[in-house]
Amino acid sequence: MTQVLAILCGITLVYALPATTIPPEGAPCKTQSDCPYGECCVHNPLSPPGSRKRFLFEQYSQHDHGFCRRARKETETCWPLGHDPSNSELFEFFCPCEGGLECRGLVVHESATQIVHERPQCQNPENSLTDTVTYSGQTCMSDADCSEDMCCVFHPDTRRQEDQGYCRSWRQRNETCTPFLGTARHTFECPCKQGLQCRGTQVQNIGGQINAHVNPVCQTPTSG
Repeated sequence: MTQVLAILCGITLVYALPATTIPPEGAPCKTQSDCPYGECCVHNPLSPPGSRKRFLFEQYSQHDHGFCRRARKETETCWPLGHDPSNSELFEFFCPCEGGLECRGLVVHESATQIVHERPQCQNPENSLTDTVTYSGQTCMSDADCSEDMCCVFHPDTRRQEDQGYCRSWRQRNETCTPFLGTARHTFECPCKQGLQCRGTQVQNIGGQINAHVNPVCQTPTSG
């Protein structure tokens, strides 16, 4: 199992990739237009092509070229981040999934600072996961685009346009939540539904100003 940690705009994204055989490299390329239809140009720092490297980390600095590979098929391992962060002309590790599929972990854990994809694979967007719901759902630009029991949630990600979110359900009673989500733009999850508030099962007052919420869940508001 190879774990890859990426820091992006203050958000920590952790991807747990299973041991997998990287597809054989094809023709060398520097841009996507160098590859035939159905393939893309991929830079793969974990499996460098060519002769033995003189230095252990030399392959990580070679972001000026890649090799043509085919698009990933359903259930095949994929890379959620997409493009090489050092060269937007290249994809990293794998080509994107084929049309109609999205790269998502079989299990996805989300918090206010971290998204963890375990065993990311190309999947149909409507597939349900074994943990929290993630990117799947109707696309939206505001809450008005979603049904009454949903809000429009945005996930900071280099692969997705900032003005596109996904409809998710409002958090229900006793569901875990993130305190202080009272903004017009919802990030990572919806707030608690109307009539509930996100509050820890224990609330600690720090310095007379900051409340630390322990195990926050959606609850009926307290009086006073």
